[in-house]
Amino acid sequence: YFENVDVDKSLTIIGNGSQDTIIDGERSGSVIIISSDNVELRGFMITGSSYQEAGIFIQSDRNRILQNYCLENYYGIYLDECDDNIVTDNTCYYNEDHPANYGIYLDSSNQNTFTNNTCLFNTDGVYLTRSNHNILRGNNCSNNSIYGIYALYSDENTITNNTCGSNGVYG
Repeated sequence: YFENVDVDKSLTIIGNGSQDTIIDGERSGSVIIISSDNVELRGFMITGSSYQEAGIFIQSDRNRILQNYCLENYYGIYLDECDDNIVTDNTCYYNEDHPANYGIYLDSSNQNTFTNNTCLFNTDGVYLTRSNHNILRGNNCSNNSIYGIYALYSDENTITNNTCGSNGVYG
């Protein structure tokens, strides 16, 4: 599918697996924008956001983002001022076509849970700014050009059992 998707209703959206169900934004904005609470997005390959846009852009609460591949976006998954989301078993890689790119990025987002995600070959694997009380557990944030996991102005996050190896500057 060559399109951008705006999810503005509580829905469960299930693809047929990331190799079979591909959404390509053709470098026009964020590929998927989730603006409604209680959305589940599962089983897609999401690619082709434009500069400073995301494969999956979340601006709502209590969503579940599961088993997606985010490839060649500026941000793989971006959470903006949203809380209580679950992000599990996603792969965000090769999101580094631009000067600074991120596998998963949180801005002012709290009490979210990230488990078993893989963030490889980005500028930064997971980047938190002004985001508190999040849980990052069992993620692989390796082979990124600067940071595996980076937290700026972010407090009381639980970061355990993650793998952060072979990053350019720090784990």
